[in-house]
Amino acid sequence: MSFGMVLFLLPCVIISIMKSIKQISEEIGVSKTAVRKKIENLGIEKQFVKVGNKFLIDEKCEKLIKQSFDKGETRTESETKSQTENRNDNYFSILIQELSVKNEQIAELQETVRRQSETIENLTRALEAQTALHAGQIQLQLEDKRRPFWRFRREKKKNESE
Repeated sequence: MSFGMVLFLLPCVIISIMKSIKQISEEIGVSKTAVRKKIENLGIEKQFVKVGNKFLIDEKCEKLIKQSFDKGETRTESETKSQTENRNDNYFSILIQELSVKNEQIAELQETVRRQSETIENLTRALEAQTALHAGQIQLQLEDKRRPFWRFRREKKKNESE
């Protein structure tokens, strides 16, 4: 093999040893985004080799990334997912409590409306009775006015003497 051939094959061998962000994320069991954030936090993003639309990471940087995840400096997807589920459970329990309070308020308002309807019905009946009584009194007055004056006077004297 010639020296030129070795120089040509050397980058191919080195590139085959390097891993992509996706490969590392799959090995660790976290998302590619989590690996990218870890890379930014470590400040090693400039040490990568870009081949096509992939960034390849050498063994030294790969070990750094894996060690930082092993130290537990960032959350894994499962931790984030369980934290999200806990947050959602808290929201649901709050919403359920608010819903029960609203149901109690609705029941109280319905009871208030029922009592007001009963009051309106009672007042309507009382008003009708009062109207009928008043109409009866007006009728009596009208009848009294139709009788001749001398008859009214006699009846009045007669009622007073009794």
